[in-house]
Amino acid sequence: MSGYVVVLTEYNGLILGPIAKLLGYLMNGIFNLLYMIGIPNIGLSIILFTIVIYLLLMPMTIRQQKFSKLSSMMNPEMQAIRKKYEGKKDQDSMVRMNEETKLLYEKYGVSPTGSCGFMVIQMPILFALYRVIDNIPAYVTKVKDVFIPFVSKFITENGAIEFIQSTDNFQSAARFAKQFSNELFTSGDNTYVTNTVIDVLNKASTSEWANIYAPANFPGLKDLITNAAGTGTYDLFEKYNTFLGLNIANSPSFLFKQGWDTKSFGLLFAAILIPLLSALTQWLNVKLTPQAAMDSTGNSSQDQMM
Repeated sequence: MSGYVVVLTEYNGLILGPIAKLLGYLMNGIFNLLYMIGIPNIGLSIILFTIVIYLLLMPMTIRQQKFSKLSSMMNPEMQAIRKKYEGKKDQDSMVRMNEETKLLYEKYGVSPTGSCGFMVIQMPILFALYRVIDNIPAYVTKVKDVFIPFVSKFITENGAIEFIQSTDNFQSAARFAKQFSNELFTSGDNTYVTNTVIDVLNKASTSEWANIYAPANFPGLKDLITNAAGTGTYDLFEKYNTFLGLNIANSPSFLFKQGWDTKSFGLLFAAILIPLLSALTQWLNVKLTPQAAMDSTGNSSQDQMM
């Protein structure tokens, strides 16, 4: 994954980059479909996106569960072969043991490296999925387009570049320190600077957006950010990010700096409930997945085959 740059022009890691790009097309398609039917929503898009990915991985998951079940069934015979040749280190015994083991795998139709193979395929996909979800504007064109009218004006304002880099104005600014020090940014490359500013704004909370159009900062840009027609950059961004009445762009830490109202408690409840539900679903998945039998040493037959 060398050559990685956290920038809006998509994640370009050597391994995950191409996978993330393919998943990005899927995410973009889902959002565009929701947009066409009048419900453009990032939260809903992420849910549908995740469901589609897991459905695509379902055949592999089923095969992995089948592998685990067969491994459990063949474990007693595997232990019998090991016991048969226990203590025999001569070459002839080792050859016979390997041959009998090979025949056992063929009998049950499994591969010694089957479980590892499933993981090798699934893990890059899941990591790439996170990259897409973490940087929606890089992959969803309609979300990126929301920022362009404002950002194109903002970066021409005096003090705008310094403003966007300040952690006092944007908590997420520190995350993009490498981008701020990149030669393309310091030299004023328009595309790179625009993408970097969008990266920061994509992570901004409601109060951080308010900093931009505060009277002492860039009051002339306020109508581009929010207006009565609801067509400002923040208006549309909030619309896309509002899910079940909550702005998912606002992190839980945002609550501790704002007044507590119904929405604040709702966001806090969601922030606590989501990881709990995630843990519950993972626990159920483990319980429902056939587990390989354990040998006398406490190691599963599946572990031994890897």
